[in-house]
Amino acid sequence: MDLATSYPRIFYINLDTRTDRRTFMERQLSDAGVQYARFSAIKPTFESLVSREGEFHSFFQRGCPNYKKIARKRENAARLTSYFGVYLSHYRLHQMMADNPERDYVILEDDCVFERENLDAVLAQVENGRIPSDWDIIRDCWGSTKAVETFDRSHSTSKFSGLRRHHNHYGGAHFSLVRAQSARRLLDFLDEEYIFIIDAIYSTHKLNVYHSRFGFHPADMGTDVPKMPPKSRLSQKLGKIRRISERLMG
Repeated sequence: MDLATSYPRIFYINLDTRTDRRTFMERQLSDAGVQYARFSAIKPTFESLVSREGEFHSFFQRGCPNYKKIARKRENAARLTSYFGVYLSHYRLHQMMADNPERDYVILEDDCVFERENLDAVLAQVENGRIPSDWDIIRDCWGSTKAVETFDRSHSTSKFSGLRRHHNHYGGAHFSLVRAQSARRLLDFLDEEYIFIIDAIYSTHKLNVYHSRFGFHPADMGTDVPKMPPKSRLSQKLGKIRRISERLMG
């Protein structure tokens, strides 16, 4: 492999305010001896999402029903903007690469523990056929086994989930390897799909997504995304009934 022309491009997504994470990522990527680039994370405002004249309102309109519900209360603004910020950052990066589909590319979150030998091992599995040649995305997912697997259904929040055929797999967005020639196909899929948690979106049967435990994992650095308060059992049951009703009527 000609490393200058064939080795995947490596990006890490990082908020401008998280200089500690920037230092963390650049130190380990430099130590690994790989070329990399920082992608400045998008941080939308509440108004830019919900206002009809807002810069990202078209994305808000494609949000899943739960995101629309969250937006009804102004106190949920930080949570909503964080969710969309993560999605928009990934979307814009894919958009940039779809316009220049010369090399496969890696997307790292800025808390990913990165070791070059783990990426080299993934590339070796592509070369030797252990990862099938039709791949669009290769992901390291918590909750996966060491076997290379794919998804035969989509997340329960997805527009493409079936009444009984869905899953609730997330897996994290800390490491994804995207095939250059698949970037446009990936964008087309994202434009069709609801907007919700990005790692749940990637856990789809609409693309050839292969996942395993390749040795990447998030560092213990906390999260910038506010957590949802825990739901009562009654709320969970009512939510399940509502989702089933929506699918039956849709």
